[in-house]
Amino acid sequence: MSRDLSLPFLSETFFGAHLRTEIDATRSLSAEDGFYQRYEFQSILYLKKLASTNLTLIYVASSNETEAAQFTRDAAAYSVTTKLMLLNAEDRELLSNLSWGQQAVVGFLVLTKSSKFVGIGHSSFTWNNALQRHRFLDKKKDYLNRPELLSDELNTVFEEPGVHPEYTTYLWP
Repeated sequence: MSRDLSLPFLSETFFGAHLRTEIDATRSLSAEDGFYQRYEFQSILYLKKLASTNLTLIYVASSNETEAAQFTRDAAAYSVTTKLMLLNAEDRELLSNLSWGQQAVVGFLVLTKSSKFVGIGHSSFTWNNALQRHRFLDKKKDYLNRPELLSDELNTVFEEPGVHPEYTTYLWP
């Protein structure tokens, strides 16, 4: 198990999950995306994917603290952590003084190092992370031709294949 943070990702260390269930995510979503935005949908898929790995540590990134706590309870068989849990009181205070977007960058940077990453297809945060990580793989074909929206050795983005083509077309990894 490498903990060399200069590596693009850390093999066999932790499972990264972006739980995109914040209320702002529902405001402009289609009915189909609204289904995928639900905690129940994301948590079931994420835990099922986690069970297919040998990882026991999960890092959850979410601005919805209530549902991040619910995920921690639902994943009780695993060790679950968040950015707030990793920080001491002084650093949590410093983090709380940052804007919402700045706080999200902290989660993003941690997730880039995860051994496996999961997220949901209507999230540009998820797509940015998955596409950035994807470029470090040797095999780069067919990652968009799977039952999931994106699937490779490092990442899984859940939603119906073919939706949100804008992310693969316009995002720079």
